[in-house]
Amino acid sequence: MNRRLLAAAIVLAVGFVVTGFSRSKAAQAAGNDERSELNRPAEAGHYERSRILVFRNVRVFDGKAVIPRTNVVVKGSRIVAVGRRVDVSSGATVIDGKSRTLLPGLIDAHTHAYSVAHLRQSAVFGVTTELDMAGLPQFARRMRLEQAAGGGNDRADLYSAGTPVTVSGGHPTQYPAFKRIPTVRDPRQMKGFVDDRLNEGSDYIKLIFDDAQVYGFSKQPTLNRDMVAAAIEMAHSRKRLCLAHVVTREFARQAIEDGIDGLVHMFVDKTADDPLIALAARRKLFVVPTLTVMESDGGSQGASQLCRDADLSPFLTTANVRLLRETFPRLPKSQVNLKVAMQSVAKLHRAGVAILAGSDAPNPGAVHGCSLHRELENLVAAGLTPLEALRAATSLPAEKFSLKNRGRIAVGCRADLLLVSGDPTKRITDTRKIVGVWKAGHPIDRASYRKACARPAVIVAKAGRNAAADGVISTFEEKEITALFGSGWEISTDEFQGGQSTAKFARVAGGARNSRGALRITGSVSTRGRVRWAGAIFYPGKAVMAPADVSRRKAISLWAKGDGKTYSVVVFTKSGGFQSTSQSFVAGKEWKQFRFRLKDLRTDGRDITAVFIGAGDDAGAFQLLIDDVRFE
Repeated sequence: MNRRLLAAAIVLAVGFVVTGFSRSKAAQAAGNDERSELNRPAEAGHYERSRILVFRNVRVFDGKAVIPRTNVVVKGSRIVAVGRRVDVSSGATVIDGKSRTLLPGLIDAHTHAYSVAHLRQSAVFGVTTELDMAGLPQFARRMRLEQAAGGGNDRADLYSAGTPVTVSGGHPTQYPAFKRIPTVRDPRQMKGFVDDRLNEGSDYIKLIFDDAQVYGFSKQPTLNRDMVAAAIEMAHSRKRLCLAHVVTREFARQAIEDGIDGLVHMFVDKTADDPLIALAARRKLFVVPTLTVMESDGGSQGASQLCRDADLSPFLTTANVRLLRETFPRLPKSQVNLKVAMQSVAKLHRAGVAILAGSDAPNPGAVHGCSLHRELENLVAAGLTPLEALRAATSLPAEKFSLKNRGRIAVGCRADLLLVSGDPTKRITDTRKIVGVWKAGHPIDRASYRKACARPAVIVAKAGRNAAADGVISTFEEKEITALFGSGWEISTDEFQGGQSTAKFARVAGGARNSRGALRITGSVSTRGRVRWAGAIFYPGKAVMAPADVSRRKAISLWAKGDGKTYSVVVFTKSGGFQSTSQSFVAGKEWKQFRFRLKDLRTDGRDITAVFIGAGDDAGAFQLLIDDVRFE
């Protein structure tokens, strides 16, 4: 097993968890290739029995306007009728719409999706389409292929900017996962660069026009004006949208003058002035303000209220809760001003500039699916009416990104639907009162997802013992998978890099030395991809990938048994760029204790961010049991 390669690969996955892809955005112009045929009714007003779903006497927000009371009929993946007088056979599934509102599936116009888990979580919260504003193209390409083939009906669809247009040393190359992405040095390179992105599968082009000074950092390299103009010209010559990550008014003005189609953040240093507003309206610009992440940039914990929402919180994992309570560190010279951003949104909106809803998940203060509901609330606080905010998350992004047959409830449209209690066209927070979600007519299994999210409180060790100081991570004595400190365990696989390895874990009875339980990790490491892995990862800090000081301990120990294959322990540290070397062990048929010295993992334990235990390279199908994991 190439342990260095494995460690380098896993850090890409975990690095994205903590950085998201903060402050980097884009947008999409490619039309949606809808492969499935429209299921037409057998006769007007009457529909055959098979695969019929009827929403009866329901209030409908159709993406643009409200129909106070009507019926909506779905056959297969399509909406086939909307009206008061619809004759449906008795075999149809009928859902009572009294005191409820049916909306199109929501579209999050600014995310960074790195795994199927992100997209599944989005669907649970009613977000059926995500517009990714930068990430690794392998994953996005795989998602698009499955979508085109009619798959992925348990998750949100994904469209992506892929690799952003940036310079060496510019955002986001400061993050370990992006250090080696292609960059540009000269406007004359732009033709080849843009064509490479489209050949990788980018649906639209996104450029970075941000020197980071607004956040209080030292000036970072960024594109110059000629590069910005060249990128826009090349994207347009290929009939694709070009979007700009900008966070200052002056950079926004320059990008708009050069013909940018959309801004995927709101500038936060100065309020929009009249000349800029007039220019934006004249150029038919659209803006994705990402006010939710701007809250976090400004040090506000406004998003943490989602953790206390009775309708949303049962569907949040422990890691989600940690992330929603996090904010970006606010530096002394930071110019980030949320009030400025809100005022600018209001002015642009009044001038007729299209405002789109986007969460910028996952970032401190933003998680997939859930945070779009916070963004809608923020848009209303910025001056949009609830009806206008709903358009910002449905018909408007569908229109601006040429997403055919979605964002609307109308005959012929795809049945991406969100049913809620109450009336979000009057109270925007009613979008959180989710009754059900359907993707292409398929119901999203929210009940199972909620059950999987059920998280017991962190177990407090008895007799006043301090678990973190004591070093005990997990003994698996309880029926649920828990950690005695830190942010818990998660599955980690190469899926993020476009791989197809799988893994799952479960607490099972019977552990080492006759203990009550152990953690069983099973899965299969795919033969595809240059770097392959699957296993479980533990976060010892107060948030996912936050550093924890365990320098009082000198080793990691665990008991293991399995199928005789070779496994690895990989430790990540903040000082090591979120990665370190790994150590391997062979899990035989009998329980055996393994001890790995921290110094052999090239860390003194002061800033450990994660510990991965699992399989890699050519493991194929595997089964590993671990017990009594601790720092000692």
